[in-house]
Amino acid sequence: MLGITPMYKKTKGNHPRTIFLCSLVFLFVSVPVVFGRGKTQEEPKQPLNTEWTLCISALDITKLPPGRQFIGDILARDLVYALNRVERRERSVPEYAYYEGAAWAKTRTEAAKSLMAKRNERDLLIFKGEPDWKYRSRLEIIEEEIKKLEQALEKTESESPPITAKPAFILTEANRSGSFPPPPREGEEYSFCVNQSADAFLWGEVLEYFGRINLNLKLYTLYTRSFIYEDTIIFSPEDINSAMTELANRLAGEISGTLPAMVTVKTDPEDALIMIQNSFAGLGKTSVLEYPPGEVIIEAFAENYDLISIPLELNSGELTDLSITLPPTPQEKFDISVPDTSPRGALYRGALFIGEPPLSMMVPKNHYEYIWIETPGGSTDSVAFSAVPNRSGNLITLKPSMPYLPEENRVEKARHGFYGAWGRFWVALPLTVLLYGISTAYAPTTYGQNPGLYLQSSNSLLHNSYFALGAMAITGFFTGEWLYRTYRYISTASEDAVPLLK
Repeated sequence: MLGITPMYKKTKGNHPRTIFLCSLVFLFVSVPVVFGRGKTQEEPKQPLNTEWTLCISALDITKLPPGRQFIGDILARDLVYALNRVERRERSVPEYAYYEGAAWAKTRTEAAKSLMAKRNERDLLIFKGEPDWKYRSRLEIIEEEIKKLEQALEKTESESPPITAKPAFILTEANRSGSFPPPPREGEEYSFCVNQSADAFLWGEVLEYFGRINLNLKLYTLYTRSFIYEDTIIFSPEDINSAMTELANRLAGEISGTLPAMVTVKTDPEDALIMIQNSFAGLGKTSVLEYPPGEVIIEAFAENYDLISIPLELNSGELTDLSITLPPTPQEKFDISVPDTSPRGALYRGALFIGEPPLSMMVPKNHYEYIWIETPGGSTDSVAFSAVPNRSGNLITLKPSMPYLPEENRVEKARHGFYGAWGRFWVALPLTVLLYGISTAYAPTTYGQNPGLYLQSSNSLLHNSYFALGAMAITGFFTGEWLYRTYRYISTASEDAVPLLK
């Protein structure tokens, strides 16, 4: 008989240890559950109204001449571009209270509607004709849900929902896509904001003022149900960029709800061009300029200096004084000359006249330059180069070709010879026809009894025929001369035209 040990004997010695480990695990798992029952942690409520939306309506251009009404669309698009720099709006106390009350009323209404719907469901339950056990079971569930909804309503009435104090500023989707809805009629401003899902809208009117543009703007807000801001600016059409920048800065300050930030810029060298947000701000230095708080890009340009671009963070109500020193651009000296056999002329650097060669010019390193020369005879030569020294040194030679100067009066003489031969041909041809007609008109036709008359007539006919033959010979000569002069004129003109075209 084989010796087989039962399985229970194999684990009998380890059984108490297993029970102890299971009990220990159960203890660690169950204790937090027992002591933590009923202490669920509520998630913090997310604030409402995280965005503040503005709608820019189409500008009123009806009072502009038809030829200038396109300015309305340009101004509206400039406003969209300028206001995109505004990132957030800081709510005032009245505005915060308005949106807080609106959110409280909305959540309370939603909670009351949910409670009323559940109570109606409970009242209609008896009319479904369900078995008593099923009716009581569903009634107990609905009663429990009603109690929860009543508690939620009480909590909503006692607590106001959180509102974002600094919502993100955005434009309506229509404005961002380049579309501007027509402005509302008087008295319909509130419904216009509601229909556009906007917290405010901007209305504008464009007028003509003695050849200049007069732009009036008004800002209507939903929480005040009135126009809270109005601004006017008059500018020339050529000053539209600077005027819109100034107006947009003031408007952005009103929309952001904060004090504007101020900045002054001073540069070295003193003639550097200063650009702020891609708009001209001054030469060398600027006055105190106002911008909405946030980041602006300040750039400085000067000839023979490297460009500098600085992102600067502006704070509300603070004046920032910025000094910029532009580093000079390393330059190379280039000598420009022409061969001794080439004609002299005017030398240009791009479109700027810089003198007559030979001369020297300074060129910034790693910059491409284009120079060209033009001689009084119309011959040109040009070259594009980079300010990197080569093996032969910084010497550039321009080689304008010698202008072709045809022999003086060569074509003119051929032209006069052609017209002279043409005139002589047309004088000789009618004379020949006339003499030939005379010689044939008086030919004797009868032999009369008078021999003397016949002899006289024959002599006259002989003389006339001599004249006709002479005229024909002269006409033939002038014809040949005319053909030769024609060929000569054409060939001479062609020979002189080919070099000029080259």
